[in-house]
Amino acid sequence: MTFTTKETALIALVAALNVVIGSVFYLAGNLLPVPGNKFLLFGPFLGFMMYVLLRTVPKRGTIFAASTVFSVLMLPFHFFMGMAIVGTGITTELGNLLLFRRFDSDRKIRWGAALYPAMAFVWAFFVSVYLTGNLVFLLVGNWWVFSLLVLSIYLLGGLGAWLASRFVYERILGKSRPL
Repeated sequence: MTFTTKETALIALVAALNVVIGSVFYLAGNLLPVPGNKFLLFGPFLGFMMYVLLRTVPKRGTIFAASTVFSVLMLPFHFFMGMAIVGTGITTELGNLLLFRRFDSDRKIRWGAALYPAMAFVWAFFVSVYLTGNLVFLLVGNWWVFSLLVLSIYLLGGLGAWLASRFVYERILGKSRPL
């Protein structure tokens, strides 16, 4: 995993924006009375941010690098949150390696970016229930409801990535540039 200075700066920028803008979504997520609801709001946002990052730096390890920086920024708030973010980066990288191999098409980048918010929900559930003892996630119900939430968050992440593809690259940067 070797990144240029420009790529490293973009990774750090995306991580910082995840903290700043994500805090707004976090506060808005408190308005919904459903466990895991924050990730229904985070899904499109994180998909959007990861798409921009992967589209610009389509290398293996990009999501893990961004997750590591994001985790370091979140560690002062909660140690276990930092662990969940690193776990999200690792499992997203592994999932993308198994599902998509390389980011050689826009479609693979979009769905690879959408995997990040879904894995973030899985890790938040795991850390919340099994490491911190916060059993509120168990109110989700059974594994069918949990699986439905993961799928919904994945699709919402795909929507966010599609919006980034459509508006960031086609409208702001001109016609979509080749990979």
